[in-house]
Amino acid sequence: MEVKNGIIIDGVLHELAEARGLSLKQQCDNCSLCALCKNEFIGPLCSIAVSGMAIFINRGKVKIEKEK
Repeated sequence: MEVKNGIIIDGVLHELAEARGLSLKQQCDNCSLCALCKNEFIGPLCSIAVSGMAIFINRGKVKIEKEK
């Protein structure tokens, strides 16, 4: 699977996905990084990434292999 926009935290991939049509509260409620943003950061990570029109979706554990 190819991911263009995402964050890996503790081996779990959180992919950035478009969230048009959702209110800011709905975006936060549906974001897999909601708790992290509220507890660790000054502002939401999604707003830094693409002006608040996206959410992160948990895509599960990933195994990262080094390229040779």
